[in-house]
Amino acid sequence: RVGGRMAAAARSPAQRFGTYEEYLESQVTAQDLFYLESEAVARQLVELGFRGSGDVLRREDFEAWVEEAAGVSGPPSQK
Repeated sequence: RVGGRMAAAARSPAQRFGTYEEYLESQVTAQDLFYLESEAVARQLVELGFRGSGDVLRREDFEAWVEEAAGVSGPPSQK
């Protein structure tokens, strides 16, 4: 099943998550929820870069991925 994981990793965030909130929630841990007691606060901390894994996409970048995925596949062009 390694090939399936690699294929999933190659997809853009817009292809893996339906909304930006789902993308942020994917980086929230059970421990985050235990201490914060709020999914909304946990998502905000991920969005601000205090939690999560690696660099977090900004909402604008995620939406650009969504638009790109709806039209042509591949990463959005850099400005």
